[in-house]
Amino acid sequence: FTVSLPATHAAGDTIIVKNGSGSTNTITIDPVDADTIDGASTATITTARGCKTFTSGGTNWHITAVV
Repeated sequence: FTVSLPATHAAGDTIIVKNGSGSTNTITIDPVDADTIDGASTATITTARGCKTFTSGGTNWHITAVV
């Protein structure tokens, strides 16, 4: 399963992605275009009910919380 982060975002915009099931299937979070997440091309959630918060720095995304 892949979740795409918005192409248009401003500094401070926040997106929360959560695996709402008990499954440990991988969820891939993919920024569009040349955007990165903490310098990486993607991020993943691999735990059941895992959650990550992504906050825009204006041009790229940052992981600001992991549950």
